[in-house]
Amino acid sequence: MRTTLFRQLHRKFGPPADPVSRRRFLQLTLAAGAGTYLSCATGFGRGKGTGPRVVIVGAGFAGLACAYELQGMGYRVTLLEARRRSGGRVHTVHGFIEGKTIEGGASLIGLNHPTWMTYAERFRLDLLDITAEPETVDVPIVLDGRRLSREEGDELYESLGEFEKAIVEEARAIADPYQPWTSPRAAELDRKNLGEWLRALALPERTRRLVEIVETNNNTVSVDRQGLLGVLSAVAGGGGEAYFTESEVYRCKGGNSRLVEKLAAELSPGTLRLGTPVEAIEYDDRGAVVRAGGETLEADYVVLAVPPSLWGKIDLRPALPANLTVQMGPAIKYATKVDEPFWAAENWSQYGIGDGDVGMTWDATFQQLPDSGPRALMGFAGGPGAQACLSVAEGDRDAFFEAQLSAFFPDLPEHFLGKRAFFRWPEDPWTRAGYSVPAPGEITAAGPRLTSGLGRLRFAGEHTNFAFFGYMEGALGSGARLARRLAEEDGLAPTRLRAAG
Repeated sequence: MRTTLFRQLHRKFGPPADPVSRRRFLQLTLAAGAGTYLSCATGFGRGKGTGPRVVIVGAGFAGLACAYELQGMGYRVTLLEARRRSGGRVHTVHGFIEGKTIEGGASLIGLNHPTWMTYAERFRLDLLDITAEPETVDVPIVLDGRRLSREEGDELYESLGEFEKAIVEEARAIADPYQPWTSPRAAELDRKNLGEWLRALALPERTRRLVEIVETNNNTVSVDRQGLLGVLSAVAGGGGEAYFTESEVYRCKGGNSRLVEKLAAELSPGTLRLGTPVEAIEYDDRGAVVRAGGETLEADYVVLAVPPSLWGKIDLRPALPANLTVQMGPAIKYATKVDEPFWAAENWSQYGIGDGDVGMTWDATFQQLPDSGPRALMGFAGGPGAQACLSVAEGDRDAFFEAQLSAFFPDLPEHFLGKRAFFRWPEDPWTRAGYSVPAPGEITAAGPRLTSGLGRLRFAGEHTNFAFFGYMEGALGSGARLARRLAEEDGLAPTRLRAAG
């Protein structure tokens, strides 16, 4: 929830929000999608299924989007998924609060996320605006175990604006956030880390510390392990200032898994095979052979759409180059059922930020009807905090998380209804991580080959999309953009899309 602080900054010190400008921004986002994806072209969906054979490994958002886009252009697609469900790290949970949903995995959608917004419009998915809190609420900020007063919080905001201005200006150096290694200063920026860049800014100590807390939790590793080129690519990809105000503004009504269901339903019968882990892939410049579930599949292309944390489970021949991986960090979520949004009664925001092991909070059921009744207060940790949460013994876990969440909301024990859920993605055998953030040096080393592929082996996933790494948009966009690149290579892309660039 990086944007929480910056929305508060703009709310307190910026001009009033302009709904006309926001609608215009949405139109531009949709236009960007329309000029990029095969599924936006006339004739999409009329393919006869006689095109090249593609085996896609992993039915998360990247694999689903790639399969949907390719199949609509006539490619013969097989989509293999080890789990008994599709969606990967997108996992909507029903029943934690009666009649409502919570997200066990990826949660947030941006107005500046072109693939998500394009698919939401195409499949008629309603989005819930999670920014619609009263103008008067304050963000609970916890430092050294103490919740800052409202006045102390206000003192942070003006210097927080200096950080935003500085990094937006620095991000102008990124020529193409999808291919940041093409920027003139790419090598220089990729050698640096975010931590050293932050320490060079003339920020008050408390403000710098708060930025480090936010970026460590959001990007799942310490700021000294985050490559500056990657962070700047994300800022540029999100639209500069819009990265801080429009990147985390929606959830999908009925759950993000609704898009999983919509994409899967568009695939031809037999395309998606669940419970089918891939054992081995052999590839060269002419084609590939995949072994999965006791079957051997021949393909013209193989798309590896699982995170680097899982590549070691597959016997890849030839082996992948050592410098092809992108860093993955740990992330966890912990939900508690409470009787009402009690924080609102004291004019506090649901969105908390702090330096404890649980670094962020929010109401996971916000904007879902009915507006009254129980809510799900979600705690989130990324990076070292997530590792600390995972190391807590099972018998001590509930008391640990109650103490962590009570630092933000001291009245929590009085409102707790006895139900909890712990989402441990680093311990999931088919994930083994939270999500990606490029380390120093990784984009210039791995980026070009992740984009072009190795012979007939291609790559998709949020870790390959440097404009939106860590977001669902990163996964969706990577799959859709790869589908377009393959169609262009094979001379199957519609002329209008080829001209769009």
